Formats: sequence, C-alpha cells, structure tokens
Amino acid sequence: MTIQIGVYEKAGLCRGPFIINARFSRVGFLGSLAATPPGPLDPDPVYTVARPPGGGALLRVDSPIHQSWDWSVRDGERHEVWLVRRPGF
Repeated sequence: MTIQIGVYEKAGLCRGPFIINARFSRVGFLGSLAATPPGPLDPDPVYTVARPPGGGALLRVDSPIHQSWDWSVRDGERHEVWLVRRPGF
C-alpha cells in the first residue's frame, strides 16, 4: 500500500509551487521512507510514499529549506501539504 502526497510551498494564504526535494520519515523512527517523485509532465504532481510499517502512523515531511510538518496517515490516503520556509531562506 502507498500514500500519495502533494507537497507545496505555502505562499501567504495560497498554495505556492510544488516542492521537488521533499523528504519523508515516520516520527519516532530513524531513517526515511521511500518516496517516488512525480514525473516532469505529470499533470497532478504527487509523491508516492511507501506505507510506513504497522497500521496508521505519524508522518513527517520537510525539505532542506522548509520547516517540517507532522500528521497522521493511513494506508491508501491522499494528502496535500503546504510547507513554510525556514527562517533565513
């Protein structure tokens, strides 16, 4: 099973550009989860993230210049996340 996640930069009250270097991990565990980025011509850009071990999980997403966001996920769900830039970026 997988989870589909669209990761975007927050631009005020609007959705900004798609983040191409997002990283995914399960909160409380070491290591990252395998994630397949969308293709360059994909009309609906989403990452396909491997199912975290176990049932539901607390998932974390971030990027080198964006703050992390944690939320609860279950197998087969689809989410959209807006990340805020870290101070200084």
